[in-house]
Amino acid sequence: MQQNRIRFSPLATSQHISLIDGEVKCHSIYSKAINLVLDNGQLLTLQHGVQAMSPFGMVLQQDDFCYLADSLLIDQVGTIQQQQIILDDMQIDCAERRLSLKAELTGTINGENLQQAMIQHNGCCGLYGDLTGLVSSRLNDELLALQQGFVRWLSGESVSWQSFVGKGPGLTPSMDDTLVGMLLTAYSDRRLSHRLKQLSFFSQEEHQRLELLTTIVSVNYLSYAARGIFATPSLRLSRAMVGNSQHKMMMSVSQLLTSGHHSGADTLLGVWLGYLAINDYFSQAA
Repeated sequence: MQQNRIRFSPLATSQHISLIDGEVKCHSIYSKAINLVLDNGQLLTLQHGVQAMSPFGMVLQQDDFCYLADSLLIDQVGTIQQQQIILDDMQIDCAERRLSLKAELTGTINGENLQQAMIQHNGCCGLYGDLTGLVSSRLNDELLALQQGFVRWLSGESVSWQSFVGKGPGLTPSMDDTLVGMLLTAYSDRRLSHRLKQLSFFSQEEHQRLELLTTIVSVNYLSYAARGIFATPSLRLSRAMVGNSQHKMMMSVSQLLTSGHHSGADTLLGVWLGYLAINDYFSQAA
């Protein structure tokens, strides 16, 4: 009965999640995240702390998160009823605080500050190693192909990303993080505001195939990024990239590098490739 349920009140949730009545299943449990899959294939990630929120995240107090992590089982099935998540005798209520995680196109990218911050903090990418070397030298053939593909996409061509999606190590494979970083750059530069409204990053067919190419977590990150919606550390970098504060740029790059084992560095590599691609796009259009 409802009065016997243990109730949890989230601190905040992404406003981009739709809690439609239906089934929910526990997909995976980690030290800082519990992934639930909704009926429509959308991921909902329960997190603790306030330093970061995913585009499909719901933040809980740490004690509440730990209780759920200890109590839930992989593949455990529950329901969503009237915006409440019910898993056996546990009920997660709808958060009153709902945050927009959509990037705002407010400026143009300061490439010099961005490069300096990446060189100073460095990081290790999942496929290509040292980030400092990657942003200080010529691109290898694969990264050059990725950058040029992004230029073609900005120019209105239909581009297939299938050969890149799912490539590399990690829960979110390296190339997927790099694609997210490239999209972050595009959705940070106000000069592309009108252009982005005309473009779809994935074709409908390719979007439907994503789950065959990569992990469900990565599918969700890519799907949200294609709509200009990102995790909070990426949004902090987005704001810093279009500002003039080198300190804020350094801080946001440093924070992003703490994301996952390689994810932060792979995302930053994508940011750099996106910046180069945007420069090439405007050079060709001039």
